[in-house]
Amino acid sequence: MGGQAAHRGFLLQTLVCILDAVSENNNWVELSIEPNLESEKVDILLIYSDFKKVTQVKSSQNQITIPKATAWADDLKKSFSADKYELLLIGPTSQGIIDNPIINEVSIPTPKVLDILALIEQASHKLDKYLNSRGYLPIPPFIREEFVSSLITKLSIYSTTGIPISKNDFDRLLQQWITMIYPSAVSESINMQTVLLVDTIIFLGGQGPEIPIILPISLVNDGQRTSVIEWISLKVVNKFVTKLYTPIALIDYEKFIQGKRVVHAENIISNYTQIAVSQKKTKELTISFSQEIGNSDIVPSDWTPGKYDFNIYVKYRDRSFPKLECTLKDVEVKQELLSRNLYGETSVVMVRNIKFD
Repeated sequence: MGGQAAHRGFLLQTLVCILDAVSENNNWVELSIEPNLESEKVDILLIYSDFKKVTQVKSSQNQITIPKATAWADDLKKSFSADKYELLLIGPTSQGIIDNPIINEVSIPTPKVLDILALIEQASHKLDKYLNSRGYLPIPPFIREEFVSSLITKLSIYSTTGIPISKNDFDRLLQQWITMIYPSAVSESINMQTVLLVDTIIFLGGQGPEIPIILPISLVNDGQRTSVIEWISLKVVNKFVTKLYTPIALIDYEKFIQGKRVVHAENIISNYTQIAVSQKKTKELTISFSQEIGNSDIVPSDWTPGKYDFNIYVKYRDRSFPKLECTLKDVEVKQELLSRNLYGETSVVMVRNIKFD
């Protein structure tokens, strides 16, 4: 097994150990990863008050067949004396394995998909149930994922020497993390949200005095997890009026420019939808906005000449309230722009004085 494949297999077995450790009604006393045993077949050893259970984890990108599973089960059974044996398979499997959940007294649970992120999410969900059963208040998903990552690191350290960890130590460890990691995890999640960059405002021509707006936007995620953006809104204000713009569609910017800056079916990618920005990635997109209709507090209004502040709000999936991401200060809208717009001409305003909160 190559270096990357070996690392993947080790990470998977660590996650499996976590899933087993935090599952409900699992009254284990002690667990070990790669325990100090003569057998090299045992990846996980769980000791209960009245029995021992050993698990071997096998992962493959290729299909796992009955002959392979049978050979692994036989080797595991011969390698160590235990009360229960389990062969956990991760990756594509043949129907024969689905039809044979027990081979030579070795249990084979439903195989798992070879998907690291899915396993982390599953571990996070089980951890939530584990904490709730001990009276803790609900913890946001992204913080549970931080705990799972910490568990992986801690258990990996234990596995290098085969040192077991008791359930009491495991509980104490979680309690320490809750009190120590939770505040910093919340702070980091807020401070490391996706950064929104914009320096161009497009006033779409020929659409009436309320003027739809298009913003080419860069979303830079320098954090440690995927950022999901439910919506982006635009609040335009000066001392006389407030305008609220909501997202309508995603636009193909290149086609929009080539099409004489007119929005039509060929340059509309889709209606606006949630946006996911992967960790350490940048996403470029262009969004069209129109003034919100039906808001009793802020009604649509015509544009008049003057200077406006453009406040851009972002609603992240893991936040209860939208966050003011940036403000484009003192954007001047001249009468000339409004006159041209009335006759169908689209105008582009470049903005450089961006101030972030």
